Amino acid sequence: MRSGQAASRPVRSTVVVIALTMLGACAGEDAQITAHVAPELERTAPHPISVFGVFRDGRMNTKAWDDLSPRLDVLGLEPCGAAYDADLVTSAGDLASAIDDYTRSNGVTDSLLAAMGAAAKSDLILVFVVSGTLPRHATSDAPPRAPPSPYRAPRGAYSARPVVRRESAALEITASLFSTSRRAGVAAVSLRYTGRSENEAFSQMNAKLRDLFPAAACAGWDLTAHPLDPAAVRSLPED
Repeated sequence: MRSGQAASRPVRSTVVVIALTMLGACAGEDAQITAHVAPELERTAPHPISVFGVFRDGRMNTKAWDDLSPRLDVLGLEPCGAAYDADLVTSAGDLASAIDDYTRSNGVTDSLLAAMGAAAKSDLILVFVVSGTLPRHATSDAPPRAPPSPYRAPRGAYSARPVVRRESAALEITASLFSTSRRAGVAAVSLRYTGRSENEAFSQMNAKLRDLFPAAACAGWDLTAHPLDPAAVRSLPED
């Protein structure tokens, strides 16, 4: 599927559907946060989590992760790195290029995360999706660009893609947890922010993640012991 077609194709998946429970929406003057967590995921239990990276401006974005990670002290993300970061581009350029090409055409699919699962040091993989823009009156330390691009999610479950853009400008941030053992999404937190500071938006996302998973920790990756063939990434299904 070509990148120009991705946005027009419906989100679909062949994985087993896992019901997600809405844990409540936090609405403020400038922000609306909605959280969904699978009932079997015990939120207070220790949860090692491997971060895949940031999908922004329709592609995997290493600079977005560099900008985002210092703002997120949840999960011990600093100095824990993401799978798709500047080091991957430098040390495994063919794999980074394959992931970039695949996600630009298909988004971050369940198939891709499942393929990456062997290298993850945990069952849970976290993906950040950022899209949209702050209102014109707002100032931002790192203004995001449009447009959003699709994120695949289990059929019938909460969609982990960014919320569909509305007429008014807003910054959309989604943090999604994928379980490699279940081959499906098990949690998603979505933020729609119309305030003045991108830093404040990420701060609110960080606070919500800390509230949902107080005992979580970053587990990291081992792509040396579990290498992934770039050709295998390019041949993954569209889901």
